Amino acid sequence: MATFQAKSPSAGRLRFSDGPGFVQLACASAETCVGITFRGKWFEFRRGSWEFMGNFPGGDQSQGYAPKMLSCPTPGRCFAAATSGVIYELNHGRWTSVGYLYRQSWARRLLEMIAPTPAFSISCPSPNFCAAVDGYGNAYIWRLA
Repeated sequence: MATFQAKSPSAGRLRFSDGPGFVQLACASAETCVGITFRGKWFEFRRGSWEFMGNFPGGDQSQGYAPKMLSCPTPGRCFAAATSGVIYELNHGRWTSVGYLYRQSWARRLLEMIAPTPAFSISCPSPNFCAAVDGYGNAYIWRLA
């Protein structure tokens, strides 16, 4: 992991035995970060080191389902927009599906099985608000409880 001091970064490299490293990384503070690897494993950076936490439920890049974007508004709480169009939330060490980048109707679910709406970006500046964009330029807003 690279750390930044003033205007110049100090680089460090994380090595993974199961293939390429992180494809998504988000930090809620200088002390806490979450990273998801190409193979769909997720890690937390706490107390100065990375800890393997488990497999991301959305799959991995080789399956085409890894998160396209990751945003962590507070330590321990993150949101990921998967390439399948599913939005996942990390809360207290557990990932759950919390929504979709499309209206959840029977016809839409069928269409999504054939041609998924690709997630392109997600930003969650607070634990109660997220905005996302799909690969077709549509914007989505969530106000979470």
